[in-house]
Amino acid sequence: MSKHLNVNEAAANDSRAMEADTISKTRTHLKCNIVLFFFILLCFSASIYSQQASDYHYYEAAERGDAEAQFHMGAYYDIGYAINNNITRDLAQAMFWYRKAAEQGHVDAQFFLGSCYKETKDITQAMFWYRKAAERGNARAQFSLGICYGETKDFVQEVYWCHKAAEQGHAKAQHLLGSCYYHGEGVTKDITQAIYWFRKAAEQENAGAQYCLGIHYYKGEGVTKDYVQAVYWYRKAAEQGSADAQDNLGFCYYEGKGVTQDHTQAVYWYRKAAEQGYANAQNNLGYCYESGKGVIKDEAQAISWYRKAAEQGHTNAQSNLERLEPQRQQTSQQQQVSQRQQTARQGMQSQAYPSHYKKKSNGTGWVISGIIILVLAIVAYSLGSSNRIFFYDGNENTASTLCFFLGIFGIHRFYAGKIGTGILMLVIASIGLTCILVDVFSNDAGGGLALGIILLAGMGIWAFVDMIGIVNSGRYWG
Repeated sequence: MSKHLNVNEAAANDSRAMEADTISKTRTHLKCNIVLFFFILLCFSASIYSQQASDYHYYEAAERGDAEAQFHMGAYYDIGYAINNNITRDLAQAMFWYRKAAEQGHVDAQFFLGSCYKETKDITQAMFWYRKAAERGNARAQFSLGICYGETKDFVQEVYWCHKAAEQGHAKAQHLLGSCYYHGEGVTKDITQAIYWFRKAAEQENAGAQYCLGIHYYKGEGVTKDYVQAVYWYRKAAEQGSADAQDNLGFCYYEGKGVTQDHTQAVYWYRKAAEQGYANAQNNLGYCYESGKGVIKDEAQAISWYRKAAEQGHTNAQSNLERLEPQRQQTSQQQQVSQRQQTARQGMQSQAYPSHYKKKSNGTGWVISGIIILVLAIVAYSLGSSNRIFFYDGNENTASTLCFFLGIFGIHRFYAGKIGTGILMLVIASIGLTCILVDVFSNDAGGGLALGIILLAGMGIWAFVDMIGIVNSGRYWG
């Protein structure tokens, strides 16, 4: 009897030990997740304050007359909104700072100032600043100046400036120059030169030039006719979203020219172009639906695509639509019957029930947490290194290290001159973090975890309010 009691007591002890071990592991996971949460908050705050400080220093330098800083201020107001949703574009301010830099001879500022004037429809001023930058060899300005001359029908000057940009490898200028040679605008017509510049641009992944080169190979104009090469260049342009190329590639698949005939692929590429509103592709897709080639025959869909093309003035689509219009009523009735049948079938489908998963306790969570922390550290370091926040001409590594202690530790307030509240936040946050760490690495359970969470949460809220104030008005709370 005594023997049985001892066995039972041992089993009970093992059960209690297993339960205690499970509780300990759960507690450890909880603590680690809490620490990870505050680390993420810290990194997020660091990135916000680092950017704010960087913007401030650019402004200071711009006010002192630094042309590069003035250019950055112009870009901040011009295109900064594209990378920061909290920034509202201000074209007037952008032009103000661009002009400051441009008047000092900053080439990029001259080009962007010209672009701003082009946007406001002031072609004279746009061309003035484009020329300033173009004469100093800026390829983008040379191409833009060429475009302006083209719009004023001065094709000789258009070719002159596009040629300068094209020789520097500007892909769009190479494409436009090829078109000028092909049409004989501003230069003697020369198909060989047209193909030469089309190829230059096409090899730089310019979709328009790739499409043009494909046409030349398809027609055999200026080159030996080669459907395989035509398909090659059509595909390159089509994969970049060129509707013209997608339609032509679909036609090659439909006819089996340069590629194995495949009506399914033809429909695929016709649809790509048709969904972009390309009328010829819409008509071709409508014909595929009408004939049932590459897709299930569907007269209603055929009419729908014919109508889309016809509304854009596509004459073949208009004829096709007139031919099928008398059958619309019958098609509509068939669709209604089909919809009722489909609804009935859907009502008979069985309900899918969710699967149940059993959560397993293993080391995977630790590995994932470690990877997340490493990635966040790298991101935070990169954000810090990209801005010289505390020492304008100082060491970037020092600045990035200090970025880690922004946010809930209140270091940003020291930088803003609010020493008293900065010390207060630093002390409270340090106490809170100490409480959590002591509790995490202590063998005894205590109230340090709860106290630490309360203190850090309070500082987190304070830092968040600061962040909102900085973003909205550039001022701190308190």
